[in-house]
Amino acid sequence: MSIIPEDPKLSEISNEFVSTPSPESLKTFYELVIDENSNGGRQSDFEFMGAPRDVSTLSATNVGENGATLNGEGNMNNTPSGAPNKAIRFVYGEASGLPDTSTDWVGKSSSTGMTGHSEGISGLSSGTDYSYRVEVKNGFGTVLGSTVEFTTDTPAPTCSSPNNVQGLIFESGGVQTGHGLAWEEPTGVSDGLYDVQRNVNGDGWNTVFGSPFNATNYSEDAFNSPDPYEIQYRVRQQCSSSNFSGYISTSIMTIDNTEEQQ
Repeated sequence: MSIIPEDPKLSEISNEFVSTPSPESLKTFYELVIDENSNGGRQSDFEFMGAPRDVSTLSATNVGENGATLNGEGNMNNTPSGAPNKAIRFVYGEASGLPDTSTDWVGKSSSTGMTGHSEGISGLSSGTDYSYRVEVKNGFGTVLGSTVEFTTDTPAPTCSSPNNVQGLIFESGGVQTGHGLAWEEPTGVSDGLYDVQRNVNGDGWNTVFGSPFNATNYSEDAFNSPDPYEIQYRVRQQCSSSNFSGYISTSIMTIDNTEEQQ
């Protein structure tokens, strides 16, 4: 005995199936429509029911270093309010592979038409490409949305002063021939950029030529001066909140190179 009334529209509805519905589920939907109207039901409502349609995966929002909000929507295709098995979820994963992590199905039993859904996820890796899709189902089947990609934020580099700043003195034959400073990169920083400044005899701080440096030291030849001089160096990481290190002060005792050659 057939539990589904004969109806020429059933062949059209079947074209929208993604998974095959059971006769019992179709009977349930049909009876819900019949029960909605005391005059015997609105056959037109049943004629246009079927699997979800207009399913769209929307762009992710609130993307951060380790999380994002996934968004999607779909049309429940006139399935009556209160009908079973209406729900929506997301499936996501790193873009280098297939989406393999799914959120829980969220019931949408009261939805009869277009239904939107957003859900926050966490535990993602920073600076990584991810893809995801929305999935919408009702008693007639499950429809998958297209795949959308997003990239989690890359954390900003640590912005702090260099560590263990030390002065450098170079000598040859008992003569001081050069000077500079060396430093260690702050914790969490790799290949940082650094500004170096010098102050000679208290005349004021000036940025040395070539700054910023992708290095952890700076040196230069001793100045051609007949008199001793004092030189100070300081360094900072080139970022908004980094302060200069405490300065390194060195007294240079040198002779005029021109006089030495006479």
